[in-house]
Amino acid sequence: MLGTTQKQLKRVVRRERRFLTAVAIPLGLICAAGIALIAVPGYWFWGDNIRSAAMVSLLTYGAVQIATRKPMVMAGKVSAIEAIRTTAYSGQQGRSASRQLHRRLTMPRLALMNFSRNRKKTFVTTLSLGLTGILLLCISAYANSVDVKEMAQSQFGDRSQYLLQYEDHAGREFMEMQKRNPLDQTLREKLAALPGVDDVTAYSLACVEIPAISAIPGNRAHEAFVVRGISRKDMEEMYVGDAVLDGAADYRQLLDGNGILVCPAGSALKEIYRTGYQVGDTVTLSCYNGQTKTYMVMGIVQDVQIGSSSHFFILPEEELSALYPEISDFTGYVNLHTEQDSDQLRWAVFGAVSDQRVAISGLDDLSAELERGLRGELVRDYGILVFIFVFALINLANTLITNLLTRQQEFGVFQSVGMSDRQLSSMLSFECLYYVGITLLVTLTLGTACSLAVCKVFDQIGMFGTLTYHFPVVQVLLFGAALLLVQAVFSVCAVRYTRKLSLVERIKATE
Repeated sequence: MLGTTQKQLKRVVRRERRFLTAVAIPLGLICAAGIALIAVPGYWFWGDNIRSAAMVSLLTYGAVQIATRKPMVMAGKVSAIEAIRTTAYSGQQGRSASRQLHRRLTMPRLALMNFSRNRKKTFVTTLSLGLTGILLLCISAYANSVDVKEMAQSQFGDRSQYLLQYEDHAGREFMEMQKRNPLDQTLREKLAALPGVDDVTAYSLACVEIPAISAIPGNRAHEAFVVRGISRKDMEEMYVGDAVLDGAADYRQLLDGNGILVCPAGSALKEIYRTGYQVGDTVTLSCYNGQTKTYMVMGIVQDVQIGSSSHFFILPEEELSALYPEISDFTGYVNLHTEQDSDQLRWAVFGAVSDQRVAISGLDDLSAELERGLRGELVRDYGILVFIFVFALINLANTLITNLLTRQQEFGVFQSVGMSDRQLSSMLSFECLYYVGITLLVTLTLGTACSLAVCKVFDQIGMFGTLTYHFPVVQVLLFGAALLLVQAVFSVCAVRYTRKLSLVERIKATE
């Protein structure tokens, strides 16, 4: 009406867009840098960070350009008269009128009428809050369900308290060390005699090369592989039933038929070394004493933890002597089992081992390390969740404030026919409570189902130990309290805002 042309209107929108990006992008980058420093204190590389900041800035600016392009075109097509006549109820025009001539207008019903007025905006707002609740339940359920001690136990030896090994050494050095094995029978007897040690288990290992794997493009030449030697007793106890994925794990058949067992360790063998084996394939082992021998794959088995890492190939113990006849003791792992650990036992174990080449690991040490790692991971996850929650709250606040500003005339009419400030506050509170209620409903239904699925998947993976599902009651209560706090603050602020305008000013209010 004042003579603004479409071109001038577009110029105004572009100027606002430039101002928005000029303020928001630097502020967002500063916040992101602060979050990164808090989440990962030791990480800061100027080169990588500057490149990432530039990329994020370009993507954000492009997203703002795309987001404002269509509204700018639509605004240019609207005439001045149409713009003035537009109200918050314009979208309702054309809809069929209700046939119900009389209805009870309670505060919850009035709130529900406005809540369902703009269904698209309501859906987007509740979706963002619902996704936050689902993520909260998944993260919190995992945090409550994981048992760090059990996770450490599943990754440590054969569920022992102490593990002795020299697996950090590989290749020819591994073979030379085994000729005068520091984990010999004398040391094992000495450890078994320590007060508090209930049992000592030992496992045989040998180091070889597999030329066929080293020849695969992308694999390292002369890669050293540790082959496990298994006794008849251990094979009968460990590899029965579901532990045998394909073929058979028969000790006598392996000896008589030059057989070998392959443990793909899930998909680790294929992912790391780009290869896989089936029953009937052959594996040629190249030893560091010059011997080579070819074995037939007779079984594919699951990974049964006995040390600190997986072993892809398993042979009968007698075969290790055939590969390295000069070695009399192939012990590579020694596990100490105790009912309860103590500082005295810890000092005794470390004092009993004088060879510096032997690495001693304790279950409590691994538990503490895993707990620190889990705590850091949860801090990062909850930090991301808070970031998403803040944006969901901003979306909720934007919806509520927009409704408040565009409905001043409606509030004036209601109060002119007798609605009190308390009833107005109650109506606005119910509108916000509908968002809170639907969010909590989505959180408790879909969120619970998703959290159960997440814990089940992690439990099947096995690397997190046995997960026992625990519903995150405290986290859900805090989430609900935060939403109710927003609802209470909005109700108070909304009533205070409406009181600033007189009744006549609100009735005369236009867009």
